[in-house]
Amino acid sequence: MNMKKLITIGLILIALSCSVAAISATESSTSSQTTLVNNDLTINGIHFKIPDDYDEVEKDTDGINDTDNFMNDDINKTEDIDGTVVDLATTEEFKNGAGAQLKIEVGIKANDAKIESINPTEFTPKEIKGKTGFIKNDDGKVKFEYLQDGKLVKIEASSEDIINQVIV
Repeated sequence: MNMKKLITIGLILIALSCSVAAISATESSTSSQTTLVNNDLTINGIHFKIPDDYDEVEKDTDGINDTDNFMNDDINKTEDIDGTVVDLATTEEFKNGAGAQLKIEVGIKANDAKIESINPTEFTPKEIKGKTGFIKNDDGKVKFEYLQDGKLVKIEASSEDIINQVIV
């Protein structure tokens, strides 16, 4: 009889452990959605046009040394993008034949919360293709940040012209 009680208690503990693990594994409505088809990139509902001479940079997905982003090197949770805290930041990187890099990052809040304002330090207000944001020239790169649909968009390229081509 004692053995039956121990087995029953053990099974109950295992069931509870599985339940807790399943609950903790579920995520809030913060999830990343990225598609790239014929140079049309969409990150979390924001559309971009990648210039023809740029190719996507392959991602290292082994995650061995990255416990926060295991198997998701392009997705970072709870990030600070130039002073704005987001719950999920998704980054896509591209490079052209001359080695010029293009980096696009979209930051979102959990549970469809909207980011209301940004004011990155050392940036200048600027409008590009109807997007009012902030621009900065830094170490040979141009960085442009703006809000769209309550999401923080950051584009880093070799020139403002490339950023102008990317924004749809």
